[in-house]
Amino acid sequence: MNHSELYEVLRLEVNKHIDLYLEDKFLPTVERAQLTHERESVVSIGISMLMTRWNVGVPGGSFVQAVSDNNLSQSILTADHINRHIIAFYVKLLYNADPRIIR
Repeated sequence: MNHSELYEVLRLEVNKHIDLYLEDKFLPTVERAQLTHERESVVSIGISMLMTRWNVGVPGGSFVQAVSDNNLSQSILTADHINRHIIAFYVKLLYNADPRIIR
């Protein structure tokens, strides 16, 4: 699988998980707003997280590394104004995404 094919597969996977996450009727308004208004940014970071977790391509930055390493305090300290509200989404993404999609 070449880089553009990999990116497209991961983009679809992250979008699928965003849609599933948004189905939660108890999702706080702030999280729902961030996922809706900043979706492309969230998708990009989600792709970086999956690539980092699965050791594909270039590892992500400090926030991506912290979430991928399951380091809560570092995740919060390195999150920007968008990502600090949706760390739970990224954790669920990493836990639920199936690495077989890239094979």
